[in-house]
Amino acid sequence: IHLLRAYANSKDLQAGILIHDRIVSRGLDRDPTIADHVVYMYVKCGSFETAKSVFQRMPDPGILSWNRIIAGHAQRHELEEAIATFQKLLLQGVTPGRITYVAALGACCGSRFLPVGKQIHSQIVAAGWDSSLIVSTALIDMYAACGSLRGAIRVFQGMKRRDVVAWTAIVAAFAQYGHLEKAFQTYRGMLLEGFLPVLVTFLALLNALAEEKDWDRGRWIHRHITEMKLESQLSVAAALITMFGKCGDLKKARRVFRRIHQPDLEVYNALLAAHTENGEFWNALLLFRRMQEDGVAPDRETVLAALGACIRPVDLEHGKGIHVSVINHDLEKDIDVANALIYMYSKCGSLEDAEWMFQRVERPSMVSWRTLLAAYVKHGRNEEALSSFRKMLLEGISPGRSACVSALRACGRLGLPGQGRHIHLIVQELGLESHNRVVYAVVEMYGKCKCLEDARRVFEKIEQPNLSSWNSIVAAYLECGCMEEALGQFRRMQLEGVK
Repeated sequence: IHLLRAYANSKDLQAGILIHDRIVSRGLDRDPTIADHVVYMYVKCGSFETAKSVFQRMPDPGILSWNRIIAGHAQRHELEEAIATFQKLLLQGVTPGRITYVAALGACCGSRFLPVGKQIHSQIVAAGWDSSLIVSTALIDMYAACGSLRGAIRVFQGMKRRDVVAWTAIVAAFAQYGHLEKAFQTYRGMLLEGFLPVLVTFLALLNALAEEKDWDRGRWIHRHITEMKLESQLSVAAALITMFGKCGDLKKARRVFRRIHQPDLEVYNALLAAHTENGEFWNALLLFRRMQEDGVAPDRETVLAALGACIRPVDLEHGKGIHVSVINHDLEKDIDVANALIYMYSKCGSLEDAEWMFQRVERPSMVSWRTLLAAYVKHGRNEEALSSFRKMLLEGISPGRSACVSALRACGRLGLPGQGRHIHLIVQELGLESHNRVVYAVVEMYGKCKCLEDARRVFEKIEQPNLSSWNSIVAAYLECGCMEEALGQFRRMQLEGVK
């Protein structure tokens, strides 16, 4: 048992397998306590399937093994399996402990699991575990994760005792739902009760502040973090950089980064994304290079941010360098990364590379197709755009707004009213005509195809035309040589108060 614990803590799977073989050869695997520790060792070493296999062979698993299998499923996001295991435990007459309930509650994530979570809550109350701090905190987390902020508040308010973890759970719940004012009121209440915030408290608040772009509160929380000497914690540093980046304060984001002695992947990704989001593309590419020099391996988030910084023909060589890194780290099979590469090659002026990248994608998604279509239209290859649009339909992929806009533009440029009408029908069937970009493209297509009546009929259906709508109909009249009518539409636009 001592060895199993040691190998579990050190995550030494090979040594754990050897000791398990010796246990089996001596017939000790029938001992419930030893079997429990074997399951624990495999779970801790990341070999969950083996842990599950050992568990299934146990004639009478102990509560510790049940807990570990339920929690293991939940951690792997196998939520149905976790709940099914918990229900099997109940059917076999095993009495759950507080850790069992915590593990089961951890599997309730998403509104569809709310009824199950409520059922477990009732069982907890009946068993008298609702007075347990760890169980009550798990209930707060469960209700927040299942979309019931009210349920989370009710549990928190009903707690006779609270610790920093419970306070953090309810602060995180308010922050998760965008109730920043309430989150900060609760945070101040926690301080008044004498509880010092922990790392997770700050992470919850910083993530919410980043979403809301609340720079003032972000600076206030930053001061608290600095006072508690938590700024050097890598996860906190990454959250601070993200928050300042979202608020457009790259100066502060860089300052936080510079204070980190050895930035990890999360910290690099945060600053890389901050640079890209704020249009500091060259600095983003320099940071990516520094990251490589520091020996930090990129992940999908890294390459997506770096590729987003390649937007001009002069960036093509940088983009190709990032692509090499993608291949070296086996990231090319990720469909989002593949689509970003197609888009990057198109933006950087290399349609040939964009086509080549598209062909490398095993199962192109709708995003892959629309990116390729946009690339063809951008580069004036309108026939290929329409050919790809037809192939996309034959593949059974429903075109979205962007794909339809590209196809309509290609029809307009080629002067193909027949194909344009066919695509207009597809737009109507998909219910996309209510989207501004699509309806402008329809009007523009009919105008370029000299189908003025069709363009006018589509335009007149627009309930509240904006500047782009008016521009499209004025352009349609001009395209057809109807100067007086174009001026009439322009005057009508002015009378409507559109500027």
